[in-house]
Amino acid sequence: MRLRHFINNIRISHWWWWIGVCAAAVLGFNPSVGVTDFSLIIVGFTFLFASVYTLNNTYDHQSDKWNPEKNNPVAHGRISYNESFVQTVVLAGTGLVLLGLVSLSGFISGVVLCLLNIVYHVPPLRTKSRPYIDILSITLLYATPFFVGYSAVNGFDLRGTGIAILFGLLSGMVHPFQTAKDLEQDRMNGDNTIAASIGLKRSVMLSLILVVITLLYFELLVTARFIDSKMILYPVTFIPSLAYYVKTISDPSHKKIDSTVLILRLNGILGGIVPIYFLLR
Repeated sequence: MRLRHFINNIRISHWWWWIGVCAAAVLGFNPSVGVTDFSLIIVGFTFLFASVYTLNNTYDHQSDKWNPEKNNPVAHGRISYNESFVQTVVLAGTGLVLLGLVSLSGFISGVVLCLLNIVYHVPPLRTKSRPYIDILSITLLYATPFFVGYSAVNGFDLRGTGIAILFGLLSGMVHPFQTAKDLEQDRMNGDNTIAASIGLKRSVMLSLILVVITLLYFELLVTARFIDSKMILYPVTFIPSLAYYVKTISDPSHKKIDSTVLILRLNGILGGIVPIYFLLR
């Protein structure tokens, strides 16, 4: 039974579509990659990104204890703080080993992911609790799914890094909406999130500004011929997420079985499929 709590600690339902982004980065730019290397990259990345969420649960267990919407097994005593920390180390270490078996650049990109994870979650830096800086930090952290997949087979170059930043910006633009959803609870817990710091209306405005910046950056990548213009459909798939958060903010009492959750799941499916479709052209 305890194994179930360790699986829940990974929270894969929150991020599984990023596996599709990593796969697209590998196959879209190096379709001749061998089955073994491809498998090592995907499994290695999955272990690494799982450690992002276990580390989050580890260091958020105190504040999540008072938030009924947070299904954090550490906060609710189903697994201990130390067990969650060890799980994080094992997941990250396994992921690094698997990526290292593919290439040195794969290992280094995995280390970058780990460092960004630590900076975002772990005191004393813990940029998660530093308004505005947290947006930069989350943008860099969520650039890593593409960055790891691309770098593992192609090494480091401007094109791969530039496209990775686009994926990070797509997460960054949603981030103020995400923190606004938990605004009241975060204020009660003393969590200094971006929404708790600047308020609901400014958080919404900030997200809209970030949407414009993301679209301008997308156009820059198209101009540089780093990506196909048709890939604009990928940012469009994030619209259901924005709609979900607007719904949540306007009606905080809605249940998780609400149809907006189904829309968010659809967003996750499209988030994995669309980049693969266009990068494998």
